[in-house]
Amino acid sequence: MSTSAKLRLHERPVRLRLPAKMANDLGSIQGALAELAENMGHPGCASGCNPLHVHIESEFIVSESQEARAGSPSAGNLALGDRVDVFVPKSVTHDIQSLQQAVAIAAERVGCASCCSGFDIVFRDEVEMIAISQKAIDKQMGV
Repeated sequence: MSTSAKLRLHERPVRLRLPAKMANDLGSIQGALAELAENMGHPGCASGCNPLHVHIESEFIVSESQEARAGSPSAGNLALGDRVDVFVPKSVTHDIQSLQQAVAIAAERVGCASCCSGFDIVFRDEVEMIAISQKAIDKQMGV
């Protein structure tokens, strides 16, 4: 088995569900990432999280006294609202401070440097991507 295949066996999707109040504060998001890394057994990185889905809490239950509290997320539904996919090199997910900076850059790019502006952000390990255009297909087929 190749080294890259062995590494993939240890990676798994991880969902970090944040209350909107936390998701609207960059420092809170970065603190939550550090706490996540600590809870996963390696405080210096989030290398086992691929993809890492930073999800803003979006399902609530209202009691008869009209108090809203967070509800359980729908099974299998990882993206209810707007989502941004961010591809980062392994060196970023292997260093919690780099990942925290990547969150800051992503937040700025989606429109607000101090929060994630209502977007769910999915961090994925950078992979080689091959894009094939229709023109290339037509040329291959002799069209």
